[in-house]
Amino acid sequence: MIIKISRKSMMQKFQPCEINYITNVCKGRCCQGTNKICVTIHESEKERFKDKIIIDNFLQPDKRGLCPFKNDNGLCNTHTDKPFGCRASPFTLTTKGTLIVRNRYRMLKCYNTKDAIPVYEAHKESLLAIIGSSGYEEFLNGKDYINIPNDVYKKLIDNDKYKKGLNKNELKGTLYNTTI
Repeated sequence: MIIKISRKSMMQKFQPCEINYITNVCKGRCCQGTNKICVTIHESEKERFKDKIIIDNFLQPDKRGLCPFKNDNGLCNTHTDKPFGCRASPFTLTTKGTLIVRNRYRMLKCYNTKDAIPVYEAHKESLLAIIGSSGYEEFLNGKDYINIPNDVYKKLIDNDKYKKGLNKNELKGTLYNTTI
């Protein structure tokens, strides 16, 4: 599936997710909402996360009210095996199929800091989860239309459908890890 990447969006500046920054400054705030977490578990991932409580494709919070993968210091304890919705964050597709940075990320401490770098570098691993290494190289070489695997496109679209199943009151104040 071919998607467009917004160069303007990719030039927004963010502090990279480095251990020191997470543990001392942001505490992994992007993985936590004010009312509840909304980490999407795609249908294709449910078996992998069968030891967690999942209701309507959303991972349920632990006894702290936080993502069960989140340590007290803000780091993710499943960093190498995150759900796709987490790995693809902070990026999302617009309804016209353009990859952008979610608006909510500009409200976080990591946005436009003194040491900030373009988001395509700061969140390279997330971008790679969506467009792959060859797509990343194509983007770096000036290509704005990238072919992504159909299953990745489907996860991005499906995750949006799951989120749309929630009503506005359920989403109010939530920093969600779903698309659009």
